[in-house]
Amino acid sequence: MRVCFVATPAQAGAGPFAVYGYREDLVGRPHYIDIRGIVQRHSKAWLDDLAQSHKSLSASFSSQSVWWFSAFSRLDARPWGFEPGLKPFFFARAILQWAKENPGYNQISLIAAPAEVGMYLRDFDPLVRIKSTTWVDTWPRRCIKWWRQEIIFNVKFVEQLWCLFTKSFRPKKVMLQRCWVLFERFSPDQSLPQARDYFFQGLFDGLAHRGQISFACIDQLVFKGQNPLPEKDGQGLYVLDHVRMGDVIRAKWQNIGFYFALLQKAMRGPACDIAGLSSKKFWREFLFANFSKAIVLKEACVYQVLKRFADKKQFDTIVYPYEEKGYERAVLNACSHPVRTIGYAPHPQHHLAVGMKDDLKPAALRPSFYGVCGKAYVDYFEQWAGKPKGSVHVWGTAKGAQAKCSQKILAAEPQVFVLLSHPNELNVFASWLHAEPKLCRGVSFLVRRYQSVPAKTFQESFKAIMAPFPQVREADGDFSGGLQQCDVVVFNATSAGLAAVHQGKIAVHLALDDFFAINPCFDRLDAMLSCATAKIFAQRLEDLKSKGTQELEEIWRQQKEFVGGIFAPIDTKTIEQDLK
Repeated sequence: MRVCFVATPAQAGAGPFAVYGYREDLVGRPHYIDIRGIVQRHSKAWLDDLAQSHKSLSASFSSQSVWWFSAFSRLDARPWGFEPGLKPFFFARAILQWAKENPGYNQISLIAAPAEVGMYLRDFDPLVRIKSTTWVDTWPRRCIKWWRQEIIFNVKFVEQLWCLFTKSFRPKKVMLQRCWVLFERFSPDQSLPQARDYFFQGLFDGLAHRGQISFACIDQLVFKGQNPLPEKDGQGLYVLDHVRMGDVIRAKWQNIGFYFALLQKAMRGPACDIAGLSSKKFWREFLFANFSKAIVLKEACVYQVLKRFADKKQFDTIVYPYEEKGYERAVLNACSHPVRTIGYAPHPQHHLAVGMKDDLKPAALRPSFYGVCGKAYVDYFEQWAGKPKGSVHVWGTAKGAQAKCSQKILAAEPQVFVLLSHPNELNVFASWLHAEPKLCRGVSFLVRRYQSVPAKTFQESFKAIMAPFPQVREADGDFSGGLQQCDVVVFNATSAGLAAVHQGKIAVHLALDDFFAINPCFDRLDAMLSCATAKIFAQRLEDLKSKGTQELEEIWRQQKEFVGGIFAPIDTKTIEQDLK
């Protein structure tokens, strides 16, 4: 089979073609290959195969304990995880899957696909012939890419190391509470209460022994300044302010050792088998492409600081946001028995977060038990993730506060509140507007980006959609203010769409997936009026505009019942019992 790499649809010819970046306007064309659909149908099985291969990679780092502190040990196919590195690999596998299901075609065209797709195609099947006018797969090109990662790694390494050295000279404040609640701060613009509330809003406010809880922030190592904890929050600390010079030196040499182990493994990584096909190059390319994520200075220092406090018996319970990040493994390694470790899941999870599965050996350490937002997590964690029975306790969340329906009859020209979690979703949404003219007539869109990343991350995507579509504008107020301005809410991967239901709005799920399917509904989308295409979404808006107040209230009531299984009200009694 010959695979032609072309830059535009016009160059694809009359035969079968696939497009690397999802475009709704191309879906209905003759000979269109729905690669996204193939990947989404097979993603669970293929990701399980990837996880088995990742298990072998983890085993090869058995002598490097800091492997578990690194981002590489957290297999995560979500957009903010490793999806960019996994996409060309799975795209190539899906091409061969399509060829197997559709024999008889000697040539297909790939539009705007990167060089890695061709490399993986030939790695999977040496008989594949590549024809390309858009790229040349040469060692110099790849070496330049790898050196770029090396430069980023070294710049970040020096920056973080210097930040740790400056922290090691700061005055220290010790707190004596028996229960510590850990959390991260993602931006220097966040106050510590804001950072804490992002994970634990209202969770501990009503506890009888609230005074025995202290809040500890694991700050980023690139922030220039810090906001002090307000007095009303009780005693607290920045964990990394307790770093000592010896901790920094030890972390430095651990990271350097890990760096060379990772470099060696990138040269000779294990093969990766996906659905009967084997790739010898995937782990090498994956590790090199993400080399700047190999820095574990923060995590190594978190381990040393918390181990010192644990040895002094400064606490007996640690609560932290459960997301399988590297610093979580550092916490678990530092706080062995008799310290209890409780992972609280503040947001819905998805099968793309493969690292949460417990059936992989060797596995990272796990917390003593889990607190979750609602009942839907219990089955999901125990059945899909393989958590021990009885280890998942429903704590609830402030997002589970009940509200009355505020949904009225939709305006003749409704305003839609679009909630985003990643720029990819905005790009796909732009393709929907291009493909379906009905969405551009009599409808305006207020778009709210994911607030925990810098605004510049979305900047180019906003420019690309707002130039041709003046009815699209960016939300500049808070979440509640945006809800009040709009008639209906739409979302893809963000749990803010579910929170909007608890604040009285009807929400509609849109399949704005660029590649892997992801949603915060545990894949149960019927109640959320899910729309797979732009055409379906346009019809959904027309249907909602035709309904009366009572009909809209009934839709909202059904959605509220569904969301209540994900975001339950805070259960203070259970939390108090678990923290005793």
